[in-house]
Amino acid sequence: MPRYFLEVEYDGTDYKGFQIQENARTVQGEINKALQIRLKIALETVTSSRTDTGVHAYQNFLHFDTTLQLPENLIYNLNAILPASIVIRTIYAVPEDAHSRFDARSR
Repeated sequence: MPRYFLEVEYDGTDYKGFQIQENARTVQGEINKALQIRLKIALETVTSSRTDTGVHAYQNFLHFDTTLQLPENLIYNLNAILPASIVIRTIYAVPEDAHSRFDARSR
């Protein structure tokens, strides 16, 4: 199944960290909601790392798998849906065995 990396930048002031947590607003949770709204399916994203509450990032990554043809304007659409504190910078196809966490070069 095709795999995609999302490069994201965020201001974590209003979030309880990057990775999904039960009963807490997180950056990954907001991205997952935006993907589901735009693509009309639930996708499981995998994050490259976790952060604490209030942490900001100029660059962080997630990946997801889908057989859907991604629309050309997906970045624009996601950024329109997401809160202003989260920005998708790029989305690109990667090999199926690429992993946002295990293939990270630095943290």
